[in-house]
Amino acid sequence: MNTIHQFIDQNMPLIYFLYGLGFFMLGLAAAIQYRAQSNLKLVRNLWVLALFGVCHGLVEWGNVFIPIQVASLPPDLAILVRAGQVFLHILSFVILVQLGVNLVIDEEMRGKRLARLLPGFLFLLWAIAFVVGFTLTDKAGVLTFLTGAESLGKYFFALPGAVLTGLGLAKQSRDFVGPKLAKARSTAMYASILFYFYALFGGIIVPGGNFFPANILNENLFHEHLNLPVEFFRIIIVYLLIYHLFNLFAHFEDELVGRLEWAECQYSVANERLRISRDLHDGILQTVYAMGLRCENIKHLLETDMEQAKAEICRTMSDFNQLIAEIRDFIGELRVDTLDQTTLYTQLQDLVEEFAARNQMVVRADLSSVQDVRICPKITEQIVGVAREALNNAFRHSEASEVIIEAQKGKHGLWLQVSDNGKGFKQPSPLMAKFTLGHQGISNMRDRAKLLGGELEVRSTLGKGTKVSLYLPNQGLNQVCGGGVTCGGCGFQTYSHTARR
Repeated sequence: MNTIHQFIDQNMPLIYFLYGLGFFMLGLAAAIQYRAQSNLKLVRNLWVLALFGVCHGLVEWGNVFIPIQVASLPPDLAILVRAGQVFLHILSFVILVQLGVNLVIDEEMRGKRLARLLPGFLFLLWAIAFVVGFTLTDKAGVLTFLTGAESLGKYFFALPGAVLTGLGLAKQSRDFVGPKLAKARSTAMYASILFYFYALFGGIIVPGGNFFPANILNENLFHEHLNLPVEFFRIIIVYLLIYHLFNLFAHFEDELVGRLEWAECQYSVANERLRISRDLHDGILQTVYAMGLRCENIKHLLETDMEQAKAEICRTMSDFNQLIAEIRDFIGELRVDTLDQTTLYTQLQDLVEEFAARNQMVVRADLSSVQDVRICPKITEQIVGVAREALNNAFRHSEASEVIIEAQKGKHGLWLQVSDNGKGFKQPSPLMAKFTLGHQGISNMRDRAKLLGGELEVRSTLGKGTKVSLYLPNQGLNQVCGGGVTCGGCGFQTYSHTARR
């Protein structure tokens, strides 16, 4: 046992180095884990812990390197270096007090701002007394003065700082709710207990002094009675503290993951609501609008041509039944995310036939280039949505007699174009289009194109019709569902198909 004691006494520089290294590692880890926007108060105050760890680590390393340099320094400069070390030592404990205060006080507490300013104010008083005392003390007693100032600083700052930080960790452990942070509560409590021990070995057992209680309980007497330096216990505490705080920092990643999952969930919900809004507008709402126009026409036919009115009523009833079926399918899609495995060519053909049968308008289609193209059904859904909206706009607004829809798959991507020979319209500026309700359909088409990583262009000239062009690069066709040859979002197998344009 005496051999161990002797080894420790002979290797005190190593003890100081490891002691300082522990605090320095703690400071760097806390700085890396700091996140100002975290929901946890402890995480938001890790910058204070980081500052304490780095400052205190530098002080302890000073116990290794300052004695080496003192021999080559002038006496006055050596004293100034020692005074600077004491000053930085106490400053590190003031930072620890600040950390404890920040963790203990509540946001609703009265005078919280004053409480946060109190550590800095007390340190200012200590610093003034330190500078005045250092200036007035003669050279013979300056080292004794510095030792006493360090002891008083530990009583005033290290002891309350460690106790407050321990209380703060215990209090903040209540914020670790949920299954992902359950283990963090016990880890925080262990770290809290270790700060209480540090208050004992770092805040009560201080360098010797000629005042009470430093003249009774100090580092020298502790070493004499236990035959071990107090730094030996401090280094055990700091590395146990590092172990538990590092475990605590690992749990903070779970908190961040939880926040990201919540944000992703909210984003998915918002996107799904937007998708439902687009689908209702581009599909069901357009059908209802068309039937409304037909009902207006029936109203006039009842007065002029009863037989034609009956025929229109039959067609409208058929459309109502079809609409009911569409609504049922739409509700079914909301319940279960089933993917249509039909090709883009098939869905566009069905859309053209449906539109031509429902509306008195000539619809010409050139889709041969995409006949053998198979892409993810989720992407197909968006492309068909753009085509549906363009056809509906041509019927509702352009007064066109003919619509041409073309789709081509080239080397670099896919093109879809819907053009009509209608009256055209004057396009608003991009800024005004955001506030124009009549252009909600164009906004929906642009959103669909953006979702696929593509571009949408709408050209219209008064009296010469409108042309809607959608371009999707190959990257967009393969990345919306997760990228690669297999779409990660739906497991649908895709392949490239190159056709001559």
